[in-house]
Amino acid sequence: MAIPPVAKRVGDHIFRYFPHSAVLLVDNKKLEEAVKGKSRDPVVQVHYAIAEHFSFELVWHQGCVVQTQEGPKSLETFHEDL
Repeated sequence: MAIPPVAKRVGDHIFRYFPHSAVLLVDNKKLEEAVKGKSRDPVVQVHYAIAEHFSFELVWHQGCVVQTQEGPKSLETFHEDL
């Protein structure tokens, strides 16, 4: 999923004040399908700012780990627990 122009402008504005920021993009359509039980596709992507380019790059991929209160979990396991 490419970053929509509005989300990029918001991310760029945040980056000006917080240069080590990250952006979580939620796909509303996929989220709605997941809530209804129609899909198990990932609904969130993580992007981080690259100072040299002043743009955001996708860092989420299969095998990423999410830190939870119970400890680290893979995104696949984390998604299954939702």
